[in-house]
Amino acid sequence: MPIRWKDHPNNTPLVAPTPGQHNDRIRTERLGRSQNEIEELRQAGMLVEKMSKSIVSGETNQ
Repeated sequence: MPIRWKDHPNNTPLVAPTPGQHNDRIRTERLGRSQNEIEELRQAGMLVEKMSKSIVSGETNQ
């Protein structure tokens, strides 16, 4: 659900990022990984690209 600020100059809706939307940016800018390293990890199956609905919603199997 987008948020609209009543007195915001352009009143553009603000939407939260989707889970994982900024993963590659964090991996390169914050963790110092190159695009090649990220791709190698992705091909090796070491990176989670999308979280399951149960993880996002906080469900547990307990």
